[in-house]
Amino acid sequence: MIVSSKMSSRETSAGDSTSFFHPLLKLGAARAAWSTAGFANALKSEMENLGARSLPLDQFLLQGGYVADNDICVMVLGSSDRGREVEAKIGVFFTELVGCCGCPIEPFEESVYCELVVTINKSTGEAGFRRADSRD
Repeated sequence: MIVSSKMSSRETSAGDSTSFFHPLLKLGAARAAWSTAGFANALKSEMENLGARSLPLDQFLLQGGYVADNDICVMVLGSSDRGREVEAKIGVFFTELVGCCGCPIEPFEESVYCELVVTINKSTGEAGFRRADSRD
């Protein structure tokens, strides 16, 4: 599994390493908005402001390219309280740049959609990510 160099793997209680926690990434606005009507908008805004390179999107590349540093679009699909943490399922639209196999043509862009689960520590705001299809 390819993970952005900014991420670090941390084992979950199940013993797998499908969750990726960013040691410096904190989602303070989303944490503060938890349990309010503004949570989804706060999370969407914070995630979109982070940009594609701050998220573990490499594992969703379809053509062997790389994640473009373009704007991303985030949809909050659901959220739940997990005691010390908040869990939110998000959909992310991003762009993959694909090289043209030695052709003189510029790389082309491919639109990609993926789903992630974002875990936010209620005390610190530290954020973790995992593939939505890895464990529900």
